[in-house]
Amino acid sequence: MNGEINDAVAWLKRLKTVNIPVLGQTAKELAKLQQDEKNISARAITAVVLNDPFMAFKVLSYAKQNAGKRQVQDILQVEPTIIMMGTNDVLPQLIS
Repeated sequence: MNGEINDAVAWLKRLKTVNIPVLGQTAKELAKLQQDEKNISARAITAVVLNDPFMAFKVLSYAKQNAGKRQVQDILQVEPTIIMMGTNDVLPQLIS
């Protein structure tokens, strides 16, 4: 392979091995949300995440990799994913 990725399967394999970058504004807004843990909501996190396509991909990828054995279906939307992961658990994973 000459460094080019020519199909979707190869792209997915590659994306699993790299740290997905996020927009600086997204990181700032998530850090601000994390400071107010008592009032944080899945909806607030989702509003930030949906403004950054790479962050949305990161959330869905993290959920897929950490799915429980009893989870029989993939979750394909950001807000239900954040709800299932829990707001207190998801933020540290997104900011790191």
